[in-house]
Amino acid sequence: MCETLNTHKYHLVAILVHDGVAGSGHYYSFNRNLSNQSWKRFNDIQVSDEVEENVMKESVGGYSNISAYCLVYLADHIVQDELRAKKAQSMEIQDSKIIESERQHYLDILPQDLSDEVAADNILFHEEIEEYKFNSYLKSISDTYKERYDRVTQAMDTQDNKRPIYMNSFGCYLKNSKNIDEIFKWYIVDTVLEENPKMVKLKDLKNSPKLLKMLEDRLSSLPKPYSFKHLVLTSSEETTLRKHRETFNQEILIFIYSESFVISSLDERWRDACYAAYMAYEVCFYKDIEINSVISRPILIQERITS
Repeated sequence: MCETLNTHKYHLVAILVHDGVAGSGHYYSFNRNLSNQSWKRFNDIQVSDEVEENVMKESVGGYSNISAYCLVYLADHIVQDELRAKKAQSMEIQDSKIIESERQHYLDILPQDLSDEVAADNILFHEEIEEYKFNSYLKSISDTYKERYDRVTQAMDTQDNKRPIYMNSFGCYLKNSKNIDEIFKWYIVDTVLEENPKMVKLKDLKNSPKLLKMLEDRLSSLPKPYSFKHLVLTSSEETTLRKHRETFNQEILIFIYSESFVISSLDERWRDACYAAYMAYEVCFYKDIEINSVISRPILIQERITS
């Protein structure tokens, strides 16, 4: 009998664990990925990677009140069939949304209507994951937004004898402009999202209505002056933002060249002064000078200009 059993190979794929005593306790499990021999811990809604050393320590008994109470095995031929099936990749497409996933072997045996239902449910599941991730960032987004709003507002109240304060950043420039307070707030939120590579960009949120509504609800609940509900710019507002960006880039160049002209004149470096005056003229009348050209011109003494 034992010799017959030894001819069949089985793989340990899951361990159900009890933490507690006979009358009470907590249940969780370890699941093994046979593709790469890794383990995951499933503890209520928390799913995390786990090393095999900890899996065995918590399963064999003798570690606190924790021990395995059920082991799950799969026959080798079932494992091999599943591993072969997972090599084929599939793309699930619905409602113009694409989700890349490993092909599941059950799709080969399910009727078409059930396969479609599973595919649709997978899409909803991925959307819920994105909503959960986004929701976990909402407090951080609103806190950082308020901090930057305050920083720009405080900067506008600071006197700087060297240059107009609104030239220090594009945010200050927008804050100094009239009748575009909503665009200024939109820009601040946009800079917060831009810095996190895992986040959806603000301009792309209109393609994710649920995420957009979550962020709108969060920001609209803030006290004044932070609150605003307008997270999707109109075409007119997009044009206004673009024009202000172009104007800011032009004015900052004029300021840099003008400052360079004054410094060069005071130092009697007339060649540099003439060059700065010429470049300021180019910016004013032709508006085709890129801001990177300032950095690439060694003739400008940047330490003096940016101090």
